[in-house]
Amino acid sequence: MTQVLLQDVAKKAKVSSATASVVLNNKSSVIRISEATRKRVKEQAIKMGYRPNLLAKGLRKGKTHTIGFLTGSPALEIVSTM
Repeated sequence: MTQVLLQDVAKKAKVSSATASVVLNNKSSVIRISEATRKRVKEQAIKMGYRPNLLAKGLRKGKTHTIGFLTGSPALEIVSTM
């Protein structure tokens, strides 16, 4: 299964990538977008299984919300993911 991109959602909803981004990032209060357009974008995102790429968002904002833990003890070589 391939990842659904923001551009894919925008194309299906027949809006620009910028409009889809504003809707999906809940920035609609800053830029005026009609309720019908907002609804169409959100429905397409759900239908297509869109999930934002958090790594790309972290790179863009310069914050990944990831912590690293360094230890000198080989006994603590446990890898954990969230």
